[in-house]
Parts: sequence; C-alpha cells; structure tokens
Amino acid sequence: MLENATHKAGKIWQKVFGVVLLTNLAWCLVVNADETASATEKPPAPSTTVDPKADAPSTADAAKKVEIDLLEEDLSVTWKHFSSKEGVPIGEVWNVSKVGEEKQLKCSGEPKGFLYTKKQYANFVLTFEWNVSEANANSGVLVYTQDEPRLWPTSMQVQLHQPQAGDLFPSGDANGNTTQAPPELAKEIGTWNTCRVQSYGGQLSVEINGRKAGEVSGCQPATGFIALQSEGSTTLFRRLKLRELTSPIVQDVPTQSTEVERSVEKSPEPVPAKGVPAKGVPAT
Repeated sequence: MLENATHKAGKIWQKVFGVVLLTNLAWCLVVNADETASATEKPPAPSTTVDPKADAPSTADAAKKVEIDLLEEDLSVTWKHFSSKEGVPIGEVWNVSKVGEEKQLKCSGEPKGFLYTKKQYANFVLTFEWNVSEANANSGVLVYTQDEPRLWPTSMQVQLHQPQAGDLFPSGDANGNTTQAPPELAKEIGTWNTCRVQSYGGQLSVEINGRKAGEVSGCQPATGFIALQSEGSTTLFRRLKLRELTSPIVQDVPTQSTEVERSVEKSPEPVPAKGVPAKGVPAT
C-alpha cells in the first residue's frame, strides 16, 4: 500500500514539474520574441506635413515678379521699331552704348517713329531715366500700344516733352481720361530725370522725379506694347526696368493741387506738344 502511494505521488510530482518546465519555456519564448520585435522595429517616420505659412511670400513680395532690364540684351532681342520713313534700320535711330558701368539708349530723334517691346503688357511698373539737351526737346512713352504701323498708334501717352513732362492723354483710337501734370516737373536741361509708370487693370499712374504727375483709370485698350517715341530730339534713356505685377502697389508720393483731370468725352482735347497731332487729327 505504502509503495503504491509513493509511486502515485512520484508520478504527480513528475507531472507538476513538467507543467512548470513547459510554462517557463513558453514564457522565455514570449519574452525573447518581444525583445526581437523591439530591436527590429523601425522608428516612426518624420512628419511630412508642411506649414503653408513657412515659405509663403510676404504681401509685398506677392505683388511683384522678377524685374527685367530692358537694355540688358541686344535691342533686336527685346524690341522692334517703326519708322515714318520706310526702310530705315533700327540702328540708324536707336543705339545702345555703355557709359561707365551702365548702358544708355540713345534716340537720334529722326526719322520720327517709336521703339516698342516685342511682348505686350497689362499690369506692370516701368521705371527709367531720361536726359535731353534742348529746351523744347520732345519724346514720350506709349503704353497699351496696339500693333498699328502709323506714327501715333492707339495707345496712352506719357508726355516727356520738356515743358509738359508727365501729362497723360490718349492717342489714336484709345479711350481714357487726360491729366495735365503740375508745371516744371522736369529738371533743367542736361540733367537726368526719373519716371515711374504703374499700370494695373487699365489704371495708370505717373511720377516724375518722385512727384505725382497724374493718374487715369478706365483706359481702353488696357494691354499692349510699351513704346519709346522718336520725335525730332536727341534723347538719352538709361536704367530702363520693367516689373510685372500680380496686384497693385500703393505708394505715398507728394501730390500737387494744380493737377487737373478731365474726361475726354466731356472736354476739349488738350493742346498737344509741338509736332504731335491731337486725337483724331491726321498727321501732316
């Protein structure tokens, strides 16, 4: 009996020991598997979320595009020309030369005509300097110029006639208001003058030597070529820069109480500069 009981007890202890052994073995396997998984687990990928404000341009930068130097390349690359005298090459009237470190564009003034960009523009800022050697020297800038082979094509003109520099008026078949600039905005003969023309949505504003010359709106057409006039006088241009706009730039500039704005439809035509026909009057 005693031997029988002892034998049974031994078997029970064997079973208990086996269960404990298997349990420990299973636990070791689980722990080892967890450690292996932890060692091979890749770290989380860095966030690729981009802050939309991080690289967003400022309001001022958003209004601007790259500035173009209109005299950087050979004239034939950027410009075309029209001459009232058939067959005259561009180099006979318009020439670029380097004076010191700067390029200057010289217009001989004859034959009359204009130099115009190959590309059309609507919203832009045009800045440049000009210099004349005669008291009654005459030239001008045409904006929204249409592709018309005639001396005064459809356009809005910024007057550079020495006594009337800064006047704004329509030419050809253009529609728009007229402004007369305050007197004596241009500096004395032989001195460099600055001009700034801003166009946006058919609204034009002009500054001469840092002073407001005039502003008109509702111009039609409101896009076209930009042209420089050859009007009988030797004229020098330099620092001719253009920047296209995505929104208008507001500037604080001195105003003049003598500035006058008149509607073309309701008022008589302004007296044109010498040699410039009034709108609708054919050139002679």
